[in-house]
Amino acid sequence: MLDVSKEIAPLAGIPTCNIDDPQVWPHDIEGKGLQSMSRTPHMNYHFGGQYWLNAYLRSNSHLLTDDIDKACMVWVDLYCYNQWLHSWMDGKMKRLPNATVEEPGHWQGQDYVFQVTHSGSIGVYGRPLCGMMRNSFMLVPTHGFICNKDRTKVERRQAEVLPYNAVAGIDLGRPIVGSRRDTFLYMRAGCTNSTKRSSGVRLRYYIVQEYEGLAGDVQVHCTCSICPGRKTHDEIIADYASSVFCPIIVGDNTGSVRLSEIVLAGCIPVFMAPPMHEMPLDFDVDYASFGVFLNITNSRAWNDPPTPFKIPRPARKVEAAVVTVPNLRAAYDHLRSFSPEAVRNMQAALERERVKLYFKVPPGRRSSVLAQLVFKNVMVYEKTILRGL
Repeated sequence: MLDVSKEIAPLAGIPTCNIDDPQVWPHDIEGKGLQSMSRTPHMNYHFGGQYWLNAYLRSNSHLLTDDIDKACMVWVDLYCYNQWLHSWMDGKMKRLPNATVEEPGHWQGQDYVFQVTHSGSIGVYGRPLCGMMRNSFMLVPTHGFICNKDRTKVERRQAEVLPYNAVAGIDLGRPIVGSRRDTFLYMRAGCTNSTKRSSGVRLRYYIVQEYEGLAGDVQVHCTCSICPGRKTHDEIIADYASSVFCPIIVGDNTGSVRLSEIVLAGCIPVFMAPPMHEMPLDFDVDYASFGVFLNITNSRAWNDPPTPFKIPRPARKVEAAVVTVPNLRAAYDHLRSFSPEAVRNMQAALERERVKLYFKVPPGRRSSVLAQLVFKNVMVYEKTILRGL
């Protein structure tokens, strides 16, 4: 594990980083929280996943060596810097100089692992990451954060799309099957029909126009995250936990923390496209067993002009599960057509699979299932390097 703050920063002449320093992460103070929380510990932030991966790695000392020359892979710990960058981007006007690293004596960084959690990171770390380290293994929340937005790195298993971190307010001890869920369809999201915004944000607007007031058990609303009277984070999680279906619609990126929160709260995710939402860990998570996938052919209202960012192709595992419908009303009718047995089957699969999107140690487990998957995939990648592939 290469701690950039301890091992690189002093040599490179850049600031060290202490995540417990309020100047680095000021949001763990009452009244200064993010994500509709009054206070947000750094490990609860939706880009805090590497904290839990680092904790898993440190708790499995047999995977680690203190001698970098004997390491098969180098896990680059940029967690503190990533969180510092997010804090700065959220209004704390700090200046983080470009981090620089010496070019390693290995082919374009192929035996290094980086986690990139913000599009601005490419600007901060761009030269080493997308230049001399272009073949490093990358962990990202959306494929658009990979250098050159190269989705094929995921398909070649040279990068991994991770879920956004969702641990606050999550109760995995609450069963999904048999739980009381009075709301049939639930969505609260920022939306507009302005062509200046992405097609996903516009799709949300048309969902609300089509479904709002359609039935008493349908709760879909356009919301404002900074407006008075907005719901708190805990209230929204509770709403997910009392709903059967929750649309998963992209915003200004192809991924979102909403997917993690909805799945972990036990609401069946409804992927509506175009545009299609990112599916993290799509080689390991059986999305087809618990999700609903709808391709809406009459999408011109929100998809013309199309969204400016590249839309990821659905994972191979879900292509057979995609149902094509002509319009949003037909999508709603399709959801209403599911029998109680079909819903229970999806909920049972959701209960089984959701631990794979949870960074912390789930109840009854000895370690994080998500972390096990990540490091398994990193080790598989490392073996391909050793074989010279």
